[in-house]
Amino acid sequence: MKLNFTKMQGAGNDYIYVDCFQQPLPQDPAAVSSVLSQKCYGIGSDGLILVRPSDCADFMMDIYNADGSRAKMCGNGIRCAAKFAFEHGIIHQCSCNVETLSGIKQVQLKQNDGTITGATVDMGMPQIRENGHLTAVEKISSSDLNSLQESITLAQQNFQMIEISMGNPHAVIFVNDLKQLDFQQYGHDVEQDQRFIDGVNLELVQVKDRSHIAVRVWERGSQETNACGTGACAAALAAMLDDQCDQQVAVTMNGGVLIVERRMTDGHLLLSGEARNVFTGTVDTDDCAQHHNLVS
Repeated sequence: MKLNFTKMQGAGNDYIYVDCFQQPLPQDPAAVSSVLSQKCYGIGSDGLILVRPSDCADFMMDIYNADGSRAKMCGNGIRCAAKFAFEHGIIHQCSCNVETLSGIKQVQLKQNDGTITGATVDMGMPQIRENGHLTAVEKISSSDLNSLQESITLAQQNFQMIEISMGNPHAVIFVNDLKQLDFQQYGHDVEQDQRFIDGVNLELVQVKDRSHIAVRVWERGSQETNACGTGACAAALAAMLDDQCDQQVAVTMNGGVLIVERRMTDGHLLLSGEARNVFTGTVDTDDCAQHHNLVS
């Protein structure tokens, strides 16, 4: 099957986008994502995003990671998905509701001289894992933070982590220097941790000042990525709760800068950043399932 696509990126977090209003769903999206996400054998990306019709929102964002696993939510991906939907005539206004596996998210697109350049996403109310259960952050005070932290060993070093859910799971750890560490080993170690049988996104956070943090992220299903919107939110929230940062913070990741704001009226996190087209094309997916079976 011939599949028309657009490759897009937000802060270097890149996905392959497909308009499923105008063409059929791929027969095996997991295999298609696994093959096309490879640099040498496919297009090269962090995964595949299908923009699909929805019964409860303007459209649905259906995400498959680079290894073929399904993702619930992507803060960078949803900004690009909204831009994609606007430019393909799926939506006709700069505000929209997007169905995800983590619920419906509100997106406000930003224009510059008639061109969509970015968006702000209402990421909703974050949750923190407490005694094996998720608790809304509005019920958590800064004084509770120490009791919520857990020990974890990465590359034979002990750290304190806090587990935050943005609709997908995150393990956030504060470090003194992001450069002086074996991040690949950290990522592999967290994948082997039996507490995360369904996987987890790992964020290592260096606080620069009260308005700026730097983060490296290891995403389940994609390993280290240039950026992660939900990871930026989790990292910023942890710094806010620990009173290391203000309620709006710039988050520098390998691929660029994202802005996270905690809206005090309802506790929701707002994520702002760019959304860019990289290129468009057409790919034949008929051999994706066969190639996927050979390399998996």
